[in-house]
Amino acid sequence: TMALTVVRTARSAVVKDGMDFSTALFTADGQQVAQGLTLPAHLGSMAPALEGVRRAFGDDVLPEDIFVINDPYEGGSHLPDIFVFKPIFVDRRLVGWSASIGHQLDVGGKTAGGNGCDATEIFQEGLRIPPLRLYAAGKPVDALFELIDRNVRVPRQVLGDVRSQVAACLTGER
Repeated sequence: TMALTVVRTARSAVVKDGMDFSTALFTADGQQVAQGLTLPAHLGSMAPALEGVRRAFGDDVLPEDIFVINDPYEGGSHLPDIFVFKPIFVDRRLVGWSASIGHQLDVGGKTAGGNGCDATEIFQEGLRIPPLRLYAAGKPVDALFELIDRNVRVPRQVLGDVRSQVAACLTGER
């Protein structure tokens, strides 16, 4: 159901038609227990990204928070892969995480698409997002959405796909 949410709501052809995304569920301590039927190559990349979020925020996690990360030095894979994580609470106790990863159409940098094969440093590849709250207590962090909007060539598609990933995580939480 999480994967269907992305397919039905994504904006870019990379995510919607190419299905370069994945969804998953994790235990509270970061063990993957399920993955949607999309791109198996993402199987090993979500746990390190979730660990980056867990390391950055520890117990400072609220039921309506949603986190984002793409920085490979913090647990991400490569910059075009943006991860979204939603903590799942039952009776005020963290019991798991819903997760999505989407290969974004663009993340800025010197080459459209963020995959310049001649890049000599990560700064040429695009926007690096450390573990951050994308939503804090259920409200979007507008400054972060604006930052992404200003640093990608096709913000409608990128932010549409990120919102699609958020919708998938909300579906996973339910």
